[in-house]
Amino acid sequence: MTDQKPQDDNKKPGHGIGATLQTIAGAVFGIQSEKKRQEDFAKADPGKLIALGIITVVIIVIGMIVTVNSVLESAAK
Repeated sequence: MTDQKPQDDNKKPGHGIGATLQTIAGAVFGIQSEKKRQEDFAKADPGKLIALGIITVVIIVIGMIVTVNSVLESAAK
C-alpha cells in the first residue's frame, strides 16, 4: 500500500512571489511566450498580479521621470 494522497485537480499549485515577478516582467517587456503566459495566469492570484503590475508601472514611470529630470538638469548647465 502506498501513502500517497490523492491529488485534487481543482486546486491551483502555489505561485510564489518570484514566479509572479517573472510573470509581470514578461508582461511588461513582452518577452513571454503565449503558452507560459497562459500557464502563469491560470496559476497566479489575479489580485497579486494586478497589485504587482501597478507597482511595477509606478516604479518604471518614477524612474523615467528621475532620468529625464537628471538629463535636463545636466543639459541646462
